[in-house]
Amino acid sequence: MYRQGSILTIVAPLLFFLIPTLVQALTVDIVNNGRAIFASENSPYSITLTAKPHSVIDISWKLTSLGRTLSSGVQSIRLNTGTNVKAYLPLRTPPVKSGVKVNAQLIIDAVYSSDSTINKHYEFDLDIYGASIFVPKQKMYQQLNIQLFDPVGQTSNIFNKLKIPYSTLSRSKLINFSDKGLIVIGDGVDINQHRGLPTILIELAHKGHQLLILQPASVTLPLSELASGLGASPPNISFSNESVISNYIQDYQWDNEIRINRIILNSNRQEVSAQVIESKHGGWDWFHLNYNQSQGKLIICMLPFIDQLDRDPIKQIIFGQLLNYAGSQPEN
Repeated sequence: MYRQGSILTIVAPLLFFLIPTLVQALTVDIVNNGRAIFASENSPYSITLTAKPHSVIDISWKLTSLGRTLSSGVQSIRLNTGTNVKAYLPLRTPPVKSGVKVNAQLIIDAVYSSDSTINKHYEFDLDIYGASIFVPKQKMYQQLNIQLFDPVGQTSNIFNKLKIPYSTLSRSKLINFSDKGLIVIGDGVDINQHRGLPTILIELAHKGHQLLILQPASVTLPLSELASGLGASPPNISFSNESVISNYIQDYQWDNEIRINRIILNSNRQEVSAQVIESKHGGWDWFHLNYNQSQGKLIICMLPFIDQLDRDPIKQIIFGQLLNYAGSQPEN
């Protein structure tokens, strides 16, 4: 009994000192993919501040490159009932040429207004990019000869804004497609609403064409029927998530709030199909149908590339690599 009492005597004061420390934790994190920004006179840069509720945190920051301060500022951030809040730093950078990357560092000091003994110092590596990732490499993307079918219009708007070269593909031209080039189905297309289109897309891949379908609203590909009815060369089929193109995606953090649909494999009465349905928990982000004999391929990618593509340099780099991957000849 005496030993138990001694332990309680020691533990109770220890907990007393630990609890205030946990409550007073102060951290600053960059939001999602804040490793890179485009050069701009005023680029709102997001950070997440974690501190005790109803407190005021004083922030001082500066953006530097090669020992030169590009911009700096101070501001006070008030927390309400929550323990974290998103804040924006008005970063300013000098002009940077398209295709050029400048290595920089964002230095942040945070301190409680009421207690200067609780403070944090952070240094984040940050890359500053010129106005466009695609303009300096237009010749390379022209060689892909992108043929865009985009009845929704969102993808063509982004392609125009970023100066990604493409040719418009109508439904009739898509159905009777016999040219060369990477066929891209724009973001948000309800493929099932276009009669016979799912079958036509697989037939195009079987003939040797390369197809990339970007986050369709719906599609059902009848795999078993077409695999057995299009000749002696059965396709290779793979389902996966982000890891399948890990060399391209790296540690990119996707916005799960806009990722509603997933790809599933459905089997019904000896008919197997790949379907895109609404599913936040199951399914895949990536479907790859590959015909080795004809070297045709069909890729469905459910990752939200087009959303905010014009504002995110890292996403632009990955999307460019995805276009090259989809338009390249497969290796057996």
